[in-house]
Amino acid sequence: MIQVGQEINLYDPQQDFEYTVVEGDTVSALAERFGKRWVDIAAVNKLDDVDLILVGQKLLIPAQGVARGR
Repeated sequence: MIQVGQEINLYDPQQDFEYTVVEGDTVSALAERFGKRWVDIAAVNKLDDVDLILVGQKLLIPAQGVARGR
């Protein structure tokens, strides 16, 4: 159910987009939510510690994979 004044975020999975971290978010949960790989989100955002993201932090959710294996 949509409420009056509720913010609705729509995204195109073929476009990179910026996401603002909210309480309870994790990189792996965001990856699952948006159908991406956590390593790609970590790589594009240059996250040294994927277990340390902060409420209000802006993360780029990439449309395409960016992390490469060795």
